Amino acid sequence: MPESLDPVDLEAPPPVKRPRRAASSRAAGDAEPLLRKPVNTLAIVPKSHKITSLGRKSYNVLLHEAQEQGLDKTVFQAPLERIIRGVDFDSNDQALIKKHLRSMVSTTVEWQSPTTGEGASWNVSGLLAHARLSKVRGQVWVEWSYAVNLKQELLEPTVFARLSLEIISQLRSHAGIALYEICSRYKDIGRTSRQAWAWWRPVLSGRPENEKTAKLEYRIFKRDTLKPAIAEVNAVTDLDIELVEHKAGRFIDELQFLIRRKPQANLPLRTPAEPDALSLIT
Repeated sequence: MPESLDPVDLEAPPPVKRPRRAASSRAAGDAEPLLRKPVNTLAIVPKSHKITSLGRKSYNVLLHEAQEQGLDKTVFQAPLERIIRGVDFDSNDQALIKKHLRSMVSTTVEWQSPTTGEGASWNVSGLLAHARLSKVRGQVWVEWSYAVNLKQELLEPTVFARLSLEIISQLRSHAGIALYEICSRYKDIGRTSRQAWAWWRPVLSGRPENEKTAKLEYRIFKRDTLKPAIAEVNAVTDLDIELVEHKAGRFIDELQFLIRRKPQANLPLRTPAEPDALSLIT
């Protein structure tokens, strides 16, 4: 289906049914919606373009909306205002929003679980199969779909992490979001799996690997990506995480993270979106 992102006047789309999913998208006794994110979408590796923090947040909100609307649909629709509210984005810049929707269609990624051998075997594909904006009686709607071979696992995942969209909306860097998502998968275990430090580089940065990044020293990656992401997760979320470095001889070989839940009394207060949200997109 072609990508179409220029708003046009259309007849009103059919009303979107939002079934109650008490056992799936909401924790027991908790009013906060939770995303059931398949493990294969936690450690995605971009192959063509950078994934931004706003792009990843938007993808999460769209996926939650699609899970609420149900597996029987082939195309999903929601008011753009609801998507913007879900990512805590204090702007109505449609040109920027279209840019990120277009990027989700054109960016190819490699799907993988943070644990080697866990989850289904997926091919490289785009984050979305198509995206479209349309204006209906003065209100802008977003329409999207997923690749046929991924749809079942995306909407009805068998192995997944429960993620708080409220907490993710407060994170500002892609590395912080990705690290929080991965650590949330293992919060009941208390530690992530061990992976080569170079494995973490594209997963956290959201950038495709190239000759330049392949030569990047670990100390630079730790200074510019790891430390800021760890600090952000510890400051903003319900988790405290700690980096563990494993050496092979004299050199750092693998990384993993220790994870502790924060006591309820120590959870950070909700902070409003910055006035100039555009400057925070990384």
